[in-house]
Amino acid sequence: MRNVVHGGRVEVRAVARYQQVPQIVTGQIRLFEGSLWATDYDAAEIDWNGLVVEGRKIVPAHLVVLDTSSADRTPRKQMARERAERAIKDLYPAGVPDQSTEPNSILWRKVGDWLKKNKLPDTSLDTILRAAGRRK
Repeated sequence: MRNVVHGGRVEVRAVARYQQVPQIVTGQIRLFEGSLWATDYDAAEIDWNGLVVEGRKIVPAHLVVLDTSSADRTPRKQMARERAERAIKDLYPAGVPDQSTEPNSILWRKVGDWLKKNKLPDTSLDTILRAAGRRK
């Protein structure tokens, strides 16, 4: 990771000491010897996708690099969405009405009440709206 960051081919954003606004510091950031801490910056963020792509070029050939790019949803998030989908199918067997007929707040309350009644964990508004097909 250190070699990739020093190589300047992966975007690094950080907040300079005593500043408040993050800036792109690709190629400018220097790390402490023996650690991944920056000397002149706080809150450094690395473009992890770029790190994976560029990092593969320096990984020895005998090591296997796992591709995790397709694992964008964790099992926990999938379970929350599946619970919301079950609630929506039970509450709206003919399909979810459009937003002008039933606003998001009412949909969220009804799904939340259904989950509570069935002793299932509550889920976020975004998850419910995704399960209802109202958000990507």
